Amino acid sequence: MTLKRLATREVGSAYLSGARCSRVLRGPGAGARTDGFTLIELMIVITIIFILLGLAAGRYDRSVVRAREATLHQDLQVMRQ
Repeated sequence: MTLKRLATREVGSAYLSGARCSRVLRGPGAGARTDGFTLIELMIVITIIFILLGLAAGRYDRSVVRAREATLHQDLQVMRQ
């Protein structure tokens, strides 16, 4: 079987089965592993997590300050009576 016919057959079977044939699409020697995450995907997820943590930390700090102010206000009202 010639190389051209073999490549056409692999692409055709990958097309019909709906699977990715990484060896044909990426070239020989590129590796056949397509599972897992790429580095850029992991960096994007980590960035989003840090942004959400930053927002949550700011809200937490504000809620702690409000709780302290409410406690102080309540203590002042008790002392005035």
